[in-house]
Amino acid sequence: MINSILLNWDLLIVGAIVILTVILGFVVFLENSHSKMHQSFLYFTLFTALWGIFNYANNRVDDVAFAFLFLRLTIFFVCWQTASLLFFSLTFPDKELTIPRYLRIGLMSLTLVVSILTLTPLVFVKVGAISASGHIEYAVLGPAMPLFGIMTIGFLITGSIILIRRIRRLDLEQRQAYHLIVYGLIIMFVLIVTSNFLIPVLLYDISFTPFGAIFVFPFIGLTGFAIIKKKVFNV
Repeated sequence: MINSILLNWDLLIVGAIVILTVILGFVVFLENSHSKMHQSFLYFTLFTALWGIFNYANNRVDDVAFAFLFLRLTIFFVCWQTASLLFFSLTFPDKELTIPRYLRIGLMSLTLVVSILTLTPLVFVKVGAISASGHIEYAVLGPAMPLFGIMTIGFLITGSIILIRRIRRLDLEQRQAYHLIVYGLIIMFVLIVTSNFLIPVLLYDISFTPFGAIFVFPFIGLTGFAIIKKKVFNV
């Protein structure tokens, strides 16, 4: 029993992080379920949790076909994760979207189209190589991969800039509280991009990719602290 737990410590930690992420989302959402800001935050946490699950699964299952499917689903949820972050920033702190309807529809349509493309050979053509342990080492990239990268990175950068600029308009006490959330987001995405993209691409080392969900912890921890001690989101 103990040996089994020790052998699956990574699964236990990832599972705990995923559960805490979902709980955090619902704690904020239930404070004001009619607020677009609170809804967007919930969507962000749910898509982050789903990304963490499939990111872990695609690096742990032995069946290559399932692993390849989970790899596609991993980046499928990245599309919606970054889109929900952008929409969260666009509603903060007014609780409602402040952009024109046509732009909102355009962003949602773009996300829908690109997310569907991630499930096709236009983003990942096929498995490129399989490691000695039987797991996917890398996948052959398709012609739509740059579109996925531009959209998700664009959403991430734009959302972060908008959020930081809007936080600066708040009073000093509120700025200090919401800055904790921004710090958590920055640390989380820096660790995820480094472990899931830079290290595999530059060093051909995929040993860190299964633990992507663990890097969500700084966001959970700092946001949870801001909620408990600083009463952000009016929780």
